[in-house]
Amino acid sequence: MSRAKCLFIDAMGVLYALGDDVGDLLIPFCLEKGSACGGENILQAYQDCSLGKMSSGGLWKRLGFLNNWDEEYIQRYSLNPDVLETLALLKKSGFKLYCLSNDVAEWSRLLRKRFSLKGFFEGWIVSGEVGVRKPDPEIYELVLEKSGCDPGDCLFIDDRIQNLKPALEKGMKVLKFGYHFDAENPNIPQAASFHAISLFLND
Repeated sequence: MSRAKCLFIDAMGVLYALGDDVGDLLIPFCLEKGSACGGENILQAYQDCSLGKMSSGGLWKRLGFLNNWDEEYIQRYSLNPDVLETLALLKKSGFKLYCLSNDVAEWSRLLRKRFSLKGFFEGWIVSGEVGVRKPDPEIYELVLEKSGCDPGDCLFIDDRIQNLKPALEKGMKVLKFGYHFDAENPNIPQAASFHAISLFLND
């Protein structure tokens, strides 16, 4: 495989340890804080917010809260191992790094500040800011436009196969991230850790 120049890196499940942030973080957080909304209502509110249809403050109100819990909620997130070291190495090696994420706009900004991620990336394409979520093909067009890179020079790293397939259709290289091997898609390369990403790129 020819060397990629631009790396598009997912946030949830790649930069951050949990891929299902709604099921593993948001729903338990809301129930802990006393929301009377069920899981489906919380999920729908999150999806609307992650499409930019309301602010994070609007999300908390929709879920029955008077408080804006943004600052407390983002403390529940953690980075995957070796993220900062690998990002520094990749940037030093000349790769252009972009984050492509389905997320609430305010949470994305707070998280990148909390973990000091901003300096590693050329840009962030966040669903809550652009109004479209992966795997909608439009968001891949947006990231290609923002980077100015040809699809064949780009590698997209995500933990979900359904998000990788549209990138493949755009002519991008892809890499599935995660500890569980996907036997149904053996032709898609996979990396179990950020250290493995570095090895893959230098292979």
